[in-house]
Amino acid sequence: MRRQEKLKQVKIAAQIKNEIVNAWPQEVLENVIFQCLHDYYNGTQWNLPPPYAVCSRQRHGAEMYMVQVKKNVEIPPLNLNLLFLNDPFIIQHCVIQHLSAEFVFGHQALDGLMLCKDSVHPDEYGNVSLDICLECHLSLSKEKMPQYALANNLYRGQLPSQFSDLTWVEEMVCAKYRNTAHITRLFQSTDPALPNVLHGNTCAHEMNVMSTASVLPRTPADLNGSLGVVFIGPGKMHKNISTPFFVSEKERSGIF
Repeated sequence: MRRQEKLKQVKIAAQIKNEIVNAWPQEVLENVIFQCLHDYYNGTQWNLPPPYAVCSRQRHGAEMYMVQVKKNVEIPPLNLNLLFLNDPFIIQHCVIQHLSAEFVFGHQALDGLMLCKDSVHPDEYGNVSLDICLECHLSLSKEKMPQYALANNLYRGQLPSQFSDLTWVEEMVCAKYRNTAHITRLFQSTDPALPNVLHGNTCAHEMNVMSTASVLPRTPADLNGSLGVVFIGPGKMHKNISTPFFVSEKERSGIF
């Protein structure tokens, strides 16, 4: 009798142990860990879209037009002849001296035009398609030079191959001209005695780089498309809070 009770107790203890073991968190498999790391890495990458043919800008969500150029066409469509390379400095120092074929596309209507090669797509039949952004398409349709076209004095040659793998830190250190977008989330102080004290974190994002070397000093009109300050918050923004950060006392009255 005692033996049966003892066996019963052993059986119950073993059952409880199995239940505890089964309910205990299992060790995560190595392949699951690496898959999660891989997914995280891919999800945090900032992937730039392909550039546009006329301006070489890379823009997320921008409207695009695809322009077809047939094989036997001699005159480029959409007034693309406005983009013909005729700058003596670029011809001499960026094309001839470097023996560059940057603006040679293997099509009689396109050779010599200042286009970004990554957005010029030839097919097996000799036809070519161009990816053009909305702004450049509208300007060319009106027979006007697009503002951000490479042919609008915005081309300064290709980056030497030895600098192609620079990190963003190295680029920021050695770049003479650089544009970034800074996004700051500010929190107001909870101290009633310090109502205008703000604190927060700042994120910086690369922007489409505009040429500044040949047009300095820049006028305010040139900066309208790349400089902006936006305040978002639950309360009304007062000029006596923000203006000291951006303008002088003399200019302060014209901001608001």
